Amino acid sequence: METGHDILFFWVARMVMLGAQLTGQLPFKNILLHGIICDSQGRKMSKSLGNVVFPEDIISGISLEDLNLQAHKHFESGLLSASELEKTLDGQMKMFPKGIAECGADALRFTLCSANIKSHFITFDVQQCHANKLFCNKIWQASKYTRMHLERFPAALCCDLDTSRGDLSKLDRWILSRLAHMVSEVNKALGTSDFHFATSALKTFLYSEFCDIYLETTKPVVKGPDVQAAVMACRTLLGCLDTAIHALSPFMPFVTEELYQHLPHLEGHHCSESIIVAPYPTSQQWEVWRDVNLENEVQLMINMISAVRRLKTRHSIRDKPEG
Repeated sequence: METGHDILFFWVARMVMLGAQLTGQLPFKNILLHGIICDSQGRKMSKSLGNVVFPEDIISGISLEDLNLQAHKHFESGLLSASELEKTLDGQMKMFPKGIAECGADALRFTLCSANIKSHFITFDVQQCHANKLFCNKIWQASKYTRMHLERFPAALCCDLDTSRGDLSKLDRWILSRLAHMVSEVNKALGTSDFHFATSALKTFLYSEFCDIYLETTKPVVKGPDVQAAVMACRTLLGCLDTAIHALSPFMPFVTEELYQHLPHLEGHHCSESIIVAPYPTSQQWEVWRDVNLENEVQLMINMISAVRRLKTRHSIRDKPEG
């Protein structure tokens, strides 16, 4: 059972009493209470404040003109009073002067799960939904890149990571170690219903580590003369992406299902009909790849690169000298 704590006695308690009285059984075993959804300024969403945002408007997008038209229809049907209509129109003008961009259901769901639902109040910002829509696009592009190079190096679909460990590069092993860390953190967070820790671990891995670092390092490898290194890079790309979208699927079921259906699968491995019924990644499955010493070594390299980039920016140094 999932509900807001503000209706605990109006809804949950009555269901418990009725269920026990009429059937002799409790209607549910667990109750997950979430806080009150507030706007980006921390105010509770209410008609009197004119700051209510409808989920379908975030999913499909809506112009300011249509938002105002929607408010007038609610007024005509009696859902809003004259004063509430005035506040709604004023609030919409301030919050969404350009309307609401289409974000999709997955971005909305991921944004809501990224908040600490156990807090008494949950601040919701539509701009975060748009940022998570871009996160979806990032994963989509990573999948496209992976599929493209698996077509060039189909041998990657035949090799096993465990038996080919000696052929993996340092960065291959690093990203697999980070994958193991992410899977562990996500499973731990799901077990305690701390969904915001799970979404944070997923976004850090997919966005910052897999896409921004590891995927970029594979570009010279797949273009280079070492075919075996390219094959292992492609196999690592597939292993990371496939596992990550499985871990992400409860939060973004639509985009992960689409990616799962188009992502190549290893030869000889059973594939589920849908990602929804596929086995969820476990910590035990990936813990063998965790290498903290290697992670520290690569992190030092990343810190050094970041420091060099900051110095180049500060002193306006170009990658290639002019002339």
